[in-house]
Amino acid sequence: MNLSDRLDAEDPETEKTVSKTWVPGKDPMSVLHKQIADSLYDNLGERLFDATITEKGLREMVSTQIDRLIDEFGAPLRGEERRFFIAEIVGDLMGFGPVEPYLADPQVSEVMVNSTNPIYVERNGKLEQTSSTFESEEHLRRVIDRIVTLVGRRVDESSPMVDARLSDGSRVNAIIPPLAVDGSALTIRKFANDKLGMDQLVELGAITRSDADL
Repeated sequence: MNLSDRLDAEDPETEKTVSKTWVPGKDPMSVLHKQIADSLYDNLGERLFDATITEKGLREMVSTQIDRLIDEFGAPLRGEERRFFIAEIVGDLMGFGPVEPYLADPQVSEVMVNSTNPIYVERNGKLEQTSSTFESEEHLRRVIDRIVTLVGRRVDESSPMVDARLSDGSRVNAIIPPLAVDGSALTIRKFANDKLGMDQLVELGAITRSDADL
C-alpha cells in the first residue's frame, strides 16, 4: 500500500488521529503538504525571511518544525518516506516552489506564472505550457515574498509591483492584487550562461546563413 492509500485508509486507529487534522481528499499528500506549510508560516512568520539566520540554520529550524507537525497531524510517515516528505517541503519553502526546476534548466530562458494557472516557460525560443502549477494564491505569494526579500525588496498592497534582479542576473517582475485583478503574476527572465553564437542563431532560425556569413 502506497503512502496516499495509507493516508486515505479506513483503519480505525489512523482515522481517529487524522480526522481531527485534515479531511482526506483526492490527493491526501497534497492536502497534508499544504496544511503543514500553512502551519509553518503561522508559527515562524517573518523568521522564514530573517537575513540574520544562516541558510543552514534556517533549514534545520524548518526541518525540526516539519518533523514536529507531522506527528501533530498524525500522518503515518516513517523512515525514508518521512525524510523525503520533509525535504520536499523544505525545498518548497526555502526555494522557489514549482518554478525552481525551470530556473535550473539551462534550456529555459523565461518562466511565466499567472496565479494558479499552468506555468508557461520559454524553452529554446519557443513558448511551452507546463504541467506545473502553484497549489494556491497563498503559495504563489509566499514564493514571491521569498524572491523579493532575498534581493532586499518588498511587495504588498501599498506597493503591488516590483522589478528586481536576482544574484545570477535574472530579471524578476512580480505583480499582486489589487494591481493584478486575476491573481498574482510572476515573470522571471533568465540570462543564458553561454552567449549565442552565429551557428546557434542560424539553427534557431533567428538569422539566415548568408546573414551570418556577412
